[in-house]
Amino acid sequence: MKNILADIVENKKQIVAASKDSLPFDELKSKVGIKPTIKDYVADEEDFLNRLDAMVEQAFDDQCTGANPRYPLMSEIKQMYLNAYYGTKNKV
Repeated sequence: MKNILADIVENKKQIVAASKDSLPFDELKSKVGIKPTIKDYVADEEDFLNRLDAMVEQAFDDQCTGANPRYPLMSEIKQMYLNAYYGTKNKV
């Protein structure tokens, strides 16, 4: 049990560090086998873009969205999806 708790604490530290700098976060994703972009999972760009508006609306309507410190605009959610798909860091 102690080892599990130590692992959880260490993982939390890594996640907190990752939130401050995207480089450690990218390294963490790599270590756990998460590909860098959505495009790596959904190669058909046209299909992704055709579904984008519906995904944005679903994310906006999700009950958890209201728990954010600031309610996001749909355009901001769309930009986050685009950044995640292309691996860019355009301002949201």
